Amino acid sequence: MRKLSHLSFREHIGRPLVIDGLLSRETIERLANHLASDPASGLTSEQASQVPDCWDYEANASLVWPRVDHDEGIVLTFLCPCRVGEDGAVEIESDYDLYGAYGLAVNYPASAGALDCKLVAKEEWHDLPEGLKDLTRWMEESSDVAPGVRAARADERLDPWRDRNYPDIAEALLFTRPDVDPAPLWVRLERPAVELAGTQRPHWLATVAQVPEGGCAAQPGDDVLVGIARNETGMALGLYALLKEELTEDDYDPDYDSANGGQLSLEIGTRYYADGMDASDDADTLEGRKRRHDCFRLAEKFYRISADLGNVQAICNLGYVYALGRLGESDQELAAHLFKRAADLGHAEAAYKYGDQLRGGNGIGRDREQAYFYYEMAYKRAQADGEHPAIWGSAALRVADCCEHGVGCKKDLDRARDLYLEAESGLQQVVQDEPWYAKPLAQARAGAARLAVQ
Repeated sequence: MRKLSHLSFREHIGRPLVIDGLLSRETIERLANHLASDPASGLTSEQASQVPDCWDYEANASLVWPRVDHDEGIVLTFLCPCRVGEDGAVEIESDYDLYGAYGLAVNYPASAGALDCKLVAKEEWHDLPEGLKDLTRWMEESSDVAPGVRAARADERLDPWRDRNYPDIAEALLFTRPDVDPAPLWVRLERPAVELAGTQRPHWLATVAQVPEGGCAAQPGDDVLVGIARNETGMALGLYALLKEELTEDDYDPDYDSANGGQLSLEIGTRYYADGMDASDDADTLEGRKRRHDCFRLAEKFYRISADLGNVQAICNLGYVYALGRLGESDQELAAHLFKRAADLGHAEAAYKYGDQLRGGNGIGRDREQAYFYYEMAYKRAQADGEHPAIWGSAALRVADCCEHGVGCKKDLDRARDLYLEAESGLQQVVQDEPWYAKPLAQARAGAARLAVQ
């Protein structure tokens, strides 16, 4: 079992977990007596004497909720004891409820070694007993709206405005029109953006995480460009945000694109690919099919321009265009060539896609050992580079499947189980916004369940 400290921040914050950490009678007695001595707590001495009996000290695990507390940093809030059988099955003893009975929350801060506890199992809030769901609803809701479980970008210029507990989150003022007052909002910083055409000022791509009460011109999830506002002397005043306008083919500037490694053409191509996917809903009409084909043709055009300028993401995206037959018949041979080209240039997603081509013999000779090699390459690169959860989750799922069934490698059920759990963790984070990951998420859960009983 891995310690919580061995998991990334995004894997253990904002969800209930079963850990090997236990509460002692002395700990609960001490906390109850401390509260009883405070008149504001409302806990009488008689109640304090009964509190220690509301816990199962024979249990061998605890259900906790790791969360961010703005005073103590990361804390584990103990919910109830658990018993874990020899087969790994977890019994949540929700009748032992300190919080529901006495309003007593036991918080174990990371500064006191909380993250040294070992992870036994990961739970989902919607699978908890109903009583616990009622008591923890505020935790679940705050996990949804509280921004930032992705790793922070190491850009010192934005550090003064980052939230100390969620370092990929910053507060900015949204400017829309000169006659409209700017609105404060929280944004999730994604990555540096190319400089806007006609300006010398760098911007960062971001998505809106939270808006002020009453709303504003932006909604959570909207794309914005973030920059640093300065006065006449150059002193930094804070962050401003601008609504990100969609690029079109008319915005293409070849000199600018060449100077920025094909980033502009990549973004234009991505815009048209997304439009093509949206047009798929109307593919049963002649007009809809034409619009869909035109969008994918423009996506291919700009992906090719970007790929010719050495943009690795564009090379991978082109592979999808041909593998999925977005322009008509699929071309698996060309797709395999493009995925391999991007993988060999260090692209994690392309590496596992090329592994899929090798394993299935699509567009290339079947080679299971090479498929496993590229899956491992994808997994290691995604972990080392702090990739999006969908990328490291998808790579982990493929390596897990190989380890379970001995595809291109020796069977290793222990590693397969750990990787299935890791894949589930990553894919769970993205499936709500990207529902096409529902099937691999189900595969990860099924794999973890199969190996949990062995």
